[in-house]
Amino acid sequence: MQQVVYIRFISGLAADNRRKAVREALRLLREDHLVSSRKGAGTTVVPPRASDSYVHEVMSFNDLVTFATGVRFRIDTTEMIVTNAKLASRIGASAGDRWLAVRGFRYTNDGEPPVCWTEVYINAEFAAIGRLLPRHTGPIFPLIEDLFGQSVVEVHQQIAAGLIPPGLAEGLQVQAGATALEVQRTYRLADGRIAQVAINTHPASRFRHSMTMRRVKG
Repeated sequence: MQQVVYIRFISGLAADNRRKAVREALRLLREDHLVSSRKGAGTTVVPPRASDSYVHEVMSFNDLVTFATGVRFRIDTTEMIVTNAKLASRIGASAGDRWLAVRGFRYTNDGEPPVCWTEVYINAEFAAIGRLLPRHTGPIFPLIEDLFGQSVVEVHQQIAAGLIPPGLAEGLQVQAGATALEVQRTYRLADGRIAQVAINTHPASRFRHSMTMRRVKG
């Protein structure tokens, strides 16, 4: 608890050292997301996050690995499909393409409601990894890299608001028509091909997205 140590000894320091100690203490509190500072508005305490919300913080490929490792993917169905026009438009593919579709719920702990409903669409070229998925834990895209010698160089993420459809409401333990947040990630290889598309549908009341932006000096 570095913050507490700094605050305890501030009163016993000389004025210059006290100001330095205050700045350092505030810096540590900001890094821990306990306070927020804004020019002209001073420093305010950040309200605690709701304990029943799933906080989704992704800034790098490593964070994607952490996200997938921290939740359990219970696969309900695995099947080869041919995309119709609607699905092709949704995942950025061409109608008539073949994909391996893997669907199921993600959980953090047994006995708790699912974190989300997950749909993963894998390029048919890499569909052989399907036989490994029932015993696999963690993210799927590293399997494509390891088994096929490919490299995912870009992941495009978009978040859209929507409604929970009746077919998912019972499984997600919410009412049909409740607000949803759909997180879609498209994984591209060095040659621009889509290797995988993952779509996670979260009940909005149980989801928070956290992102930190840092200024880069030119």
